[in-house]
Amino acid sequence: MEDFSRQNGRFKTWHKVLLACVIVMLLGGVVALRLSAPHLKKRALAVLGDRFDADVKIDDFSASLFPNPHIHGSGIYIRKHDDPVDSPQIAIKELDATATIKGLFGSVADIKRVTLKGLHITIRKTSSSGTDEYQENEDSWLKKKHYPVDVHELVADDAQITIVPSNPDKDPQEYFIQKLTMHSVGLERAATFTTEIHNAVPPGIIDSHGRFGPWNAVDAGKTPLDATYTFSKADLGVFDGIRGTLSSKGKFGGKLEKIDVSGTTDTPDFALKDAGHPMPLHTEFSATVDGTDGDTYLHPVRATLGKSVIVASGAVEGKKGVPGKQITLDATVKNGRIEDMLRLAMKSGKPMLTGDVNLHSKIMIERKKANILDRLKLDGRFEVANGGFTNATLNQKVKELSRKGKGEPENENAGSDVTNLKGDFHLVDAVLTMHNLNFSVEGAQVNLNGDYAMKSQKLDFHGHLYMQAKLSQTMTGFKSWLLKPFDPFFRKDHRTSVPIKVTGNPDHPEFGLDLFNHNNKDDKKIGD
Repeated sequence: MEDFSRQNGRFKTWHKVLLACVIVMLLGGVVALRLSAPHLKKRALAVLGDRFDADVKIDDFSASLFPNPHIHGSGIYIRKHDDPVDSPQIAIKELDATATIKGLFGSVADIKRVTLKGLHITIRKTSSSGTDEYQENEDSWLKKKHYPVDVHELVADDAQITIVPSNPDKDPQEYFIQKLTMHSVGLERAATFTTEIHNAVPPGIIDSHGRFGPWNAVDAGKTPLDATYTFSKADLGVFDGIRGTLSSKGKFGGKLEKIDVSGTTDTPDFALKDAGHPMPLHTEFSATVDGTDGDTYLHPVRATLGKSVIVASGAVEGKKGVPGKQITLDATVKNGRIEDMLRLAMKSGKPMLTGDVNLHSKIMIERKKANILDRLKLDGRFEVANGGFTNATLNQKVKELSRKGKGEPENENAGSDVTNLKGDFHLVDAVLTMHNLNFSVEGAQVNLNGDYAMKSQKLDFHGHLYMQAKLSQTMTGFKSWLLKPFDPFFRKDHRTSVPIKVTGNPDHPEFGLDLFNHNNKDDKKIGD
């Protein structure tokens, strides 16, 4: 009996061991089945298809269990069900994912790391976005069953985003991201991200971090984002006509199709290549960027150039098939300094004029490929108060003009600086045309029309000098007696009117009588 009992006990022990082995084998089989490539591929197709409301294709798929579950896929294409274009919305050349066995069996699929190579996202805007049809599609999608997934880290370097606008007159926008890392990526929530973008034009590095998502499967353009950025050491010399090194920082947010951006820029050495001297330029800006076509709409931008503040608003817009963007701005300067504007525009060592300036101008920079001076168009009006010329010779001539205008040519204590300098201006093809350019000194007023060629620095102005004194009173001695017979010919409405001209260049202006010029200089341009 003892032998039987002993053998029976051994049988029960081996029975338990065998049962445990069977259970382990069955569990292992279940695990192996659930972690097998066909099963995981089927689940991946279901998750991606459900989350992106799309047809999913995977060319190659493999999985391994040890030492940790690892998935490799290549040739992954995701195309929306209703996309009229027969090309994928998301394309991935290669995908690698690692996880733990425990992580795969939880209520949420826990993935340690996903690495994507050759990620290319294409977003096509449709005119139905924002309509009742869009809302109906979104509501329907939100009611669908979703598969919860949590990716601890996602890396997608050298990624590309293409946004195709609904407007056929606009070119698609391409965005290239050299480095992209996302954390806590879930299909139903926003993820944190950091990026590094090597900007091509102007060259520089843009670093940003923030939150992105959740992905909107109905309209990817409505996927939200919120981030801050820094842009450092951008070389503006790649643009025709300007130079300087720009740095910028700020924030952006909203949705992919409509991004609000605000921040500051600093360019300590901003200058025009063909004219002017380096000037410190600081801007504070707020803008809305249409991510579908790259057009930017500037809310009032506050730019500080030297000691002057320029407030501008407008748009930066592109056109299909035409390189570059066209810039249109409405700019205003109140209580600025005219010398700040002149330093930027003139080649001479110092500005020819100083004073307080008020200015309003329409600005257009055409999208054609050319130097910025040839692309820049201006239309506006300016007024300068408390003005004075920096050229000593010119200042002396102005005071001499004032003394003669008062009829006191020999009174060294008489004469004044320029007051009330104002005029209308028009710039095209690097030639600045002035209309009704006039200024006053004690006893005289000057009214001119003409051109200033910014490249050659040539002055060509013609107009009239109006004086309180008679012509003979501007001279002394024998010259005064010689001019007396001519007083009636130049006197009208109790003032003397003399035709004059200003030529030369800003450093060496030349003044003279213009008795025999009968041309209308309002529309005349001079070459470079």
